[in-house]
Amino acid sequence: MKPFKIVRITLIMLSLIFFLSCSKEEVTPSDNRIVGEWKMYSFTDTNDAVLIWADIYDSNVALTPEFSCLSFTLSVVAKNATETFVNVDESTRNSSSPKCLNPTLTFFTWIIDPETDLYTFTKNNLIFTTNFVAFSNNDNRMTITNELTSETRVWDRIVAETSSD
Repeated sequence: MKPFKIVRITLIMLSLIFFLSCSKEEVTPSDNRIVGEWKMYSFTDTNDAVLIWADIYDSNVALTPEFSCLSFTLSVVAKNATETFVNVDESTRNSSSPKCLNPTLTFFTWIIDPETDLYTFTKNNLIFTTNFVAFSNNDNRMTITNELTSETRVWDRIVAETSSD
């Protein structure tokens, strides 16, 4: 009976080790600070000049009020994100009732490499960018720098306003 007990204990231990090691592989370090709703603060152009989105918005609206349609936001959940851009319908700019275009949406997934802390964004099953992401202002400002092009986008978290009664 002793050999049977030894085999039984060995099998139980191996099973336990197997299940514990599997669960460790599935639980990878994840940085959830990126999860949330974000609005564009600034971005770099092709000459690496920093453009402040609010300045572009304000100057366009001041010149042409229908440009109030302009919107550039990012919504990030567990491992998916949606970038949304809304623009004015150019064909209705000079009409009495200008219209906003339907939002242009870009859907992608994201993962973090636990060894490099780089975020990889994938669209249509193709890696379209690898980024360094830094957070500041109590994680309410996110700076995303493309590792290949050095393009930088800065996003501010959209914080839900609370009402006080």
